[in-house]
Amino acid sequence: MSQYVPVLEFYSNKLPLISAGNSSSETLFGINVNPLCKPQDVSYTFLPNMSYFEFLPVDEGNNGEIVDLVNVKLGCLYETLVTNYFGGLYTFIYLVKVEIL
Repeated sequence: MSQYVPVLEFYSNKLPLISAGNSSSETLFGINVNPLCKPQDVSYTFLPNMSYFEFLPVDEGNNGEIVDLVNVKLGCLYETLVTNYFGGLYTFIYLVKVEIL
C-alpha cells in the first residue's frame, strides 16, 4: 500500500487517509488502534475472536511446524493461516508475510 500513498494524497487533496481495519472476504484480521496515523505507520491488532489464527514461520530451518497465536515470537516473519468459524471451518493461507512487532 505504501507505494500508492503519494498518489492517494495527491488525488484526495491532502485529506487524511484512514485505515480502520484489515480484512478479507473470509474474515476480519484486525483493527487499527490508531486510525489517524500516517499510512506508512499503520499496524493492526489481531482479533482472535473473529477466526482461528495460526502462523507458519518463513525461516529456512522451518520444518513445516505451525505456531498458534500465543506462541509467535517477536521479530519473526510468518505466513498467516486463518480458519474461519463460518460456513464449514475452512482454512485459508494468506501469502502476505506478517512480521510480529
